[in-house]
Amino acid sequence: MTAKTSFCEKESSDGYISNKRRRTTPINPPRSIKKLKQSSSPKHDTFKHGNTINSHLQTAVSFLVKRNYRKGVSVLANGTDGMRRAIRECCFNIIHKEMKEISKKSEKNILSRSMSIETVQQFKWTSVVSELKLKAPTLYGVFSSMLSPQKVQYRTENLPPNPKLINEIGTLYSVLMFKRNAQCKTFQTLNSIQLWTGGCKSTVSERKEAIAEVRVLTQFNRMGWCLGPTATRKAIDVICKDFDKEINEAKSLIEEQSQSMNDEDEEEGNQNSEPSSRNVLSPSGQNELTQTNVRRRLFDVSNKTEQNQHQQEHHPGYSFCWDNIGRHLTVRQQTTDHQNKYHMWALAYAAVNRVQTTNLPTDDHVPASTIPLKSFLPSDEDIIDLKKRLIFEVETIAAEYLQAFKSHSPKPFTHQHTAVMDKKSHLINLGIIQENPSSTAGTIAILEKLHTYVPISNAKLNTCVVYGDGLTCERHNDAHNARAGGRTAEDRLEGLEPCPQEFHKRMLLLQDTWNEFFDGSSSTEKGTLFNIKNAFNHRSVGKDVSKCFNHAVDLLNQVTDSFTLLHLMQLMQIDDIEDIPPDFPKTASAQKVFLNHKATQLIESIWHNCGAESIDPAEIPRDDNSQICNCKDGKCT
Repeated sequence: MTAKTSFCEKESSDGYISNKRRRTTPINPPRSIKKLKQSSSPKHDTFKHGNTINSHLQTAVSFLVKRNYRKGVSVLANGTDGMRRAIRECCFNIIHKEMKEISKKSEKNILSRSMSIETVQQFKWTSVVSELKLKAPTLYGVFSSMLSPQKVQYRTENLPPNPKLINEIGTLYSVLMFKRNAQCKTFQTLNSIQLWTGGCKSTVSERKEAIAEVRVLTQFNRMGWCLGPTATRKAIDVICKDFDKEINEAKSLIEEQSQSMNDEDEEEGNQNSEPSSRNVLSPSGQNELTQTNVRRRLFDVSNKTEQNQHQQEHHPGYSFCWDNIGRHLTVRQQTTDHQNKYHMWALAYAAVNRVQTTNLPTDDHVPASTIPLKSFLPSDEDIIDLKKRLIFEVETIAAEYLQAFKSHSPKPFTHQHTAVMDKKSHLINLGIIQENPSSTAGTIAILEKLHTYVPISNAKLNTCVVYGDGLTCERHNDAHNARAGGRTAEDRLEGLEPCPQEFHKRMLLLQDTWNEFFDGSSSTEKGTLFNIKNAFNHRSVGKDVSKCFNHAVDLLNQVTDSFTLLHLMQLMQIDDIEDIPPDFPKTASAQKVFLNHKATQLIESIWHNCGAESIDPAEIPRDDNSQICNCKDGKCT
């Protein structure tokens, strides 16, 4: 005990042993005692919760005072359930007011406009969505938030709608507007028209599957996508009612301007008329005056700027074109009274003339016997223009094949109507005429329909050209012959003049060339069409051009280019298309002159002058009592 007591005393002292022992012994830090919070009473808890609500309100008010409204409303929305319900109710009221305002029927509202062809042509989703954004910005924001994959930018009132969401937003908006007010039906009417053209238009009496089509329209109508069957038919009738409005307006305009032009001519005639002995003409003088007037009207074309400007102010006129179309209707279950049908109808349209024709005289008529033969022959100006055109074609062939003239291709011809002819033609659809054009009665009915659009001036019908293929023109002539005994001009179908168009016209002209030069008996004669056809293996070319039109054109182009090129090479004294003429100039301008000179020399070498004096009927002796034979056999007396 004494030793232990002494050791402990030494350990508690400041000696060496005590210090060494204290350093080697680990010392735990003193444990911190956590101070417990005082428990609060229920009264204190209620007071603390009230401070939380006030803090939300104070935060929201602070944002609102700083005019940071979006953050202020966000703080309120993140508050209590009552705050969120109040904000939702405010949004509901705003959307309800916007829908109530924009769902009113008005012509200013795009979705509630009266249906017409102009409405269909002018309908655009961009306009619909822009109207929605302007009149109902809250609803537009809801749609954008629903459809946009990214966060919607709210401060974009001045920016256009998102182009990627225009169709979707417009469709949702149109369906909601239609369910709110059935008068806002522009979108549904367009869908109904598409379904109608797709085949959902038959009645039960026509096809049994029409019941299914009516069900399609009914179900889609309940979903707000289209109109019902009855409303669809009414919309089609409204649109088809004014399908010829444009052609009727053009007809009225031509009639008005014809009347005004006739009034001006009468006033000028009254002012210039002076009774004098010079107005009394002998029969020979009257004949000369008639010949002069006809000659002037046939060939004198004014190029004055004032007249061209005056013509541009008037309607240029229009022409018609129609052709037969076929429609094959099939039935699901054929019976004795319910068979497949094939309808032969006609499709017609009117084309506005690019060059004015309404200014041409159509009122004066003279006997054909009083018109001199020279009036029907090419004038001197026509001969010069034809030579220039042929020289142009020769230069074009030389620039295409001859190596020395590759860079000297001539520029296209220009005339007074070049700028107008470069524009695209304006077509007016006249729809389908449900008459059979294969019969004479059906063709007459088609022409009677077109005859309603022929302008009338001074109680006379203006002549309108009716284009078509060769068969259509033949049927047109047959219809004219069938109605030739009519009492009035309308009964005789006057005012409609048939004319072949496009490749049918070229085919008829090419057939005349084939009848003259394409003969199988000339197959052994070098240089003939038939010989060249066999030499160059044009097996598809035959006598009937209508069955080998493209092949016949290729053969004729090859023959024309070949003979022209051979003759030109002979004039230039070269043996190959790669050769250079011996007297070929070095400058580009001189080379063009050289080519033009050779082309002119070629045309002059093959040109055949036919003077009008050599066929003057006045020089042909003829008995006064002789009559012209009108029959084909020459047996009439």
